This record gives sequence, C-alpha cells and structure tokens, in this order.
Amino acid sequence: MSLSRSGRTPRTGSRVVRASSCTTAAWYWVCSTAINFGAQRAAAAWRHLEDCDLCARYCRVNRHETFAGAVCGTGERAVVASYGPHQGEGNCLSGWAGSGTIFFSWCNLRCLFCQNWDISQKGLGREVEPAELAAMMLALQAQGYHNITLVSPSHVVAQVVAAVEIVARGGLRLPLVYNTGGYDSPEALARLDGIIDIYVPDMKYGTPRSHANSPRCATMSRPIAWRWGRCIARWGTSC
Repeated sequence: MSLSRSGRTPRTGSRVVRASSCTTAAWYWVCSTAINFGAQRAAAAWRHLEDCDLCARYCRVNRHETFAGAVCGTGERAVVASYGPHQGEGNCLSGWAGSGTIFFSWCNLRCLFCQNWDISQKGLGREVEPAELAAMMLALQAQGYHNITLVSPSHVVAQVVAAVEIVARGGLRLPLVYNTGGYDSPEALARLDGIIDIYVPDMKYGTPRSHANSPRCATMSRPIAWRWGRCIARWGTSC
C-alpha cells in the first residue's frame, strides 16, 4: 500500500479506498497504516545499499561504508548537482510552468559521449541527506511547477525512496518523473513500483555492437528491457 501524494486516495494494491466511504477514525487509520508502510518500504530500500544491487552493474559494494568499487562513485548520500525549473523535458512534461527538476551527480553508465560529463563523471555537486532531498521536492512544488523530475536517479533509488517517505507526510501532491539512463536493476524498479508516476528511460544500447567503440558503457539486458516495457505499459512515459 502507498499513500497518494494528493493526500486524498491511498492505494492498497488494486483496491482503492475513498474518503467518502470511511468514518474519520477509519480514514485516520488508513492514512496512518499507509505512512507506516512507507517507512517500512524506505527501510527495505535502504538495506539494499549494504550489498548494492540497485542498478544493473551489481557492484555489491556496501555503500554505507564506502563508495570504493562502486561504478556510480556514490556512497550512502545522494549527490545533487542542482535543482530548479527545466523546460527541456518535452512539452507534455514541461507544459507552460516547467518541470521541477533535480539533477543527480555521478552515473552508473559512464558513457563516453555524455554531454553532462562534468556532472555524471566528475561528480560536481554536494551530498544531501534524504530530508534535504525531500525539502527540495517541496520547494519545487511551492514554486508552481507541474511535476518533480528526477534526472539520472538509477544509483540513488534508496535515497529517493527515503525522501518520498518524508514528503508523503509533508504534503507533496505533484507526480514524480523518473528520467533515467535506463540501466536500472529489476530489484530497483520493484522498489519504485507505486512511487513513480511517469517513467522516462533512455534506451541507449541494444546490442554489444552498438557500444563497440565505448567499452566502458553497459548494454541493455533483455530482462531489464522487459521490465521497462512493463513499467511503461502500466504507468506511461513521456511523449
């Protein structure tokens, strides 16, 4: 079960509980149960950092202790390069008010052709705790943007889930957009199910030949591509 960020309609699997059908006490119990479940879910995602499998690199590094050996170069805290308005996400996401975008530093793909290499490979930015990441989301909502877009979040799924658990209690009502390089693990996508509203994955590589000149880049495996197809069919993607 997850708490709708609108604060109106928590989802319990495929069953929808509406406020009009509940007494005040019952509605309070449903919301409290959803929040408690969110805390459990955040804790479960956080445990993945002990033997990290949150992207398809499967580095198995204990990121609570170190980032040495992790392709993403990120430890327990997410590194944020910047956050603010962005008009480059396509009209269906940017609209007239813009998308409230959070750009994460570092990346698990390490593409040789990356246009944002100073962020993705040099790690420009600063470390933030989940509470500060949650505050960024609420600040972007207060500025009137249409949604919250998380850019290059594959390696910080646990931190994102922890932040969402906080903003679910803090009144976030905007949809969350997961704008990723596409090299996410099925384990990570399972943790995001019911949290992310719109998935925007890049399909950079389909076969080993397609990245023959970039040996440091990863290929898209069939199981992950299948999982992405399932996510997109269920929740939608950008136009």
